[in-house]
Amino acid sequence: MRLSVIANPTARGGTAIRSAERAIARLRARASEIDVHSGTIRSDAARALESMRDDRPDAVVVVGGDGTVHLAVGALAGSGCRWR
Repeated sequence: MRLSVIANPTARGGTAIRSAERAIARLRARASEIDVHSGTIRSDAARALESMRDDRPDAVVVVGGDGTVHLAVGALAGSGCRWR
């Protein structure tokens, strides 16, 4: 299974990145490939999400706040990626 993770390191007062690191450590046991994307500005995240849409991973994991989730939903809608 190929997973892509998008993480906003500034979400939740900077604590989201630690949550992402813990999640990635657990996911490594279940996925054959994990691509991790992180960015501190919206354009970084948008570029990463465009890449995910083109690469078509089996699932996308979003770690961040409402803004990060909203951006991901908009960018990946209709792409066939599963959400977790």
